[in-house]
Amino acid sequence: MEEKQRKAEEEKRKKREAEENARLRQENEDNKHAIVELRARKAKVAERKKALMLEKSEAEEEARKARIYRESQLQKNRDSLEGMVEVYGQESVKMVLNSIKILMWYTKLAQIDL
Repeated sequence: MEEKQRKAEEEKRKKREAEENARLRQENEDNKHAIVELRARKAKVAERKKALMLEKSEAEEEARKARIYRESQLQKNRDSLEGMVEVYGQESVKMVLNSIKILMWYTKLAQIDL
């Protein structure tokens, strides 16, 4: 009787261990799949980050070129004004610049729909 009870308990223990092992194997397999998915997502994020960094560096380069161009245009305008001041005098150049400002102001007004 004691032997049968011990065998029955041993069978129950083996069955529980087998079920636990099966559950752990399934959990392990699920975790492997989750790791693969996470690695794929990580790779996509890294690729996107790389693309954004490239885009950012290209935008910064274009902004730098635009700034250099504006600065060169400003310097050309300064040089031109200095030359005009030397030739025509400061007061004449001021009058011309004020006239240009007024014309630009009227041009902007003309573009506004009233």
